Amino acid sequence: MNKTLKLALPLLIAGMAVSPSPAQTYYYDETKTFHENGFTYQCDNDGGIITLYNSQNRLTYADKTYKDGSRLPEDIYRGRVHAIEEEHWSRPRVRTIVNDAFSPAEKAIVKKWRFVISMLIDPDTGKVAEVIFYLPIKSPYTRIPPSTYYKIEQGLKKEICFTMTETGKQLNYALLSWEHEVK
Repeated sequence: MNKTLKLALPLLIAGMAVSPSPAQTYYYDETKTFHENGFTYQCDNDGGIITLYNSQNRLTYADKTYKDGSRLPEDIYRGRVHAIEEEHWSRPRVRTIVNDAFSPAEKAIVKKWRFVISMLIDPDTGKVAEVIFYLPIKSPYTRIPPSTYYKIEQGLKKEICFTMTETGKQLNYALLSWEHEVK
């Protein structure tokens, strides 16, 4: 994690003084791999959306299919047929895990911005198997270090589990995605 925030010297541009502002670290400005303390994250930058995920993920770019690899009918593929049983406890717990991963300083940076989180659910166990983050390239989420996203991933994998429907049990994974604003 880069903790070096330096104050820029005041600049004189066209006769106007610009006051000092903290230098900003943007972690995801190019496609790269982060080797951090105990984990490795991959950042894929396509010039518009950043895809950030644990390098051990197997399903990040895999199509949702039946376990045998055959194609899903449209209603199942689009989620109109539910893969996960309806319940009411996980949504608030998921939000808490995500919000608590951000420090107060990080929360101030991303205030009123949103990013997308996808959980890929293991159809055999109902546990979160993989987590993928989608960050708009021009958002303040690109200033948040990989360790924060890893903390979210670990919390979701440890604490969240779903009951799969009969349809869900037939899939290679179930997908739950949402747009999140850190509170």
